[in-house]
Amino acid sequence: MLARLSISNYAIIDQLSIEFHPKLNSVTGETGAGKSIILGALGLILGNRADLSILKDPSKKCVVEGIFEIGNYNLHSFFEENDLDYDSTTILRREITSSGKFRAFINDTPVNLKTLRDLSLQLIDIHSQHQNLELGNRKFQLDLVDTVSGSKKELEQYRELYHSWISLKKELESVVEKNEKERADLDYWQFQFNQLEEAGLQENEQEELELHLEQLTHAEEIKNAFSQVQQLLDDERFSVIQNMKESLKKLESIRNYVAEVPSLADRLQSSLLEIKDILDETERLVENVEHDPLRIEQITNRLNLIYSLQQKHHVNTVAALIELKNSFEEKINRVTGYDDQIEALKTELKKSHVLLSQKAGELTTIRKKAFKQIEKEIVGDLQ
Repeated sequence: MLARLSISNYAIIDQLSIEFHPKLNSVTGETGAGKSIILGALGLILGNRADLSILKDPSKKCVVEGIFEIGNYNLHSFFEENDLDYDSTTILRREITSSGKFRAFINDTPVNLKTLRDLSLQLIDIHSQHQNLELGNRKFQLDLVDTVSGSKKELEQYRELYHSWISLKKELESVVEKNEKERADLDYWQFQFNQLEEAGLQENEQEELELHLEQLTHAEEIKNAFSQVQQLLDDERFSVIQNMKESLKKLESIRNYVAEVPSLADRLQSSLLEIKDILDETERLVENVEHDPLRIEQITNRLNLIYSLQQKHHVNTVAALIELKNSFEEKINRVTGYDDQIEALKTELKKSHVLLSQKAGELTTIRKKAFKQIEKEIVGDLQ
């Protein structure tokens, strides 16, 4: 129901606002009083075309706004389909600027003229010798038939099945599009994955290889250092161990005379054992140090492979390369899995279409019966 109509800068109207009663309203006046002008302004929010000649003041814009109470019109689906905010009190507005721009709004959201027209024609029906009655509107006819036939339940079920079918259709189209787009990259992903997979990368291997290479390239330096440590600790003529042993003997010789000596002797004994353990460890380590040109070459080649892969993929760690490899594998699996997904969606879409067709057939049968009933009653009334 039209609750209020506001008009500004239209034809002979500067500013006009009309409040409408919920029931019957009558606008009367002599010829030329402006009734047709009001209908013309109302036609703007019905989506009728207009030009700049309607501007009373060419320097200002024309605005026609209608406020409608639509709570009983069952228009939620229209607002949802057109991505509009639903409000039981809905505002339709049409603006024509002095520069020639035409704009339309539904609840302050910009819309195109077709959307404004589609909604307004469900709210306003103008009866005159020059305009069609709503009776000629297909949607009105079907609403009437569904009301008479009591097929609202079947219609709602059909709509649910239709939306489900549309949703599946869009999902299938989306998957097919992704499949076509990503399949073009499949060879590239497969090549990158194979290269990383063949590299056999292991976590932390870069750090371990770099350390091992340092040891191999400095083998002589390491062996010399260990040799000098061993000589200092256990030389035949002069060594730390020998001196500690002699010192321990001296302390033992006076153990019974000084109370603190036993403690000192025990500490020295512990230190001596620690030094011997260090000596044994250096001997073990020096045995593992060896200058091996072949091993150096193997490690260098391996590190060069890792470095080249890192440079190619713009990463700094082996962990990042492994993550990339896993990412390529996921993409490959996703693309190769599209075929099964597409077939499953096609099957589901086919089943959905069968159900939709069955429900459409049921609805058509009910409507045809109602058409005959309506035709019979109308003919009877006319006779």
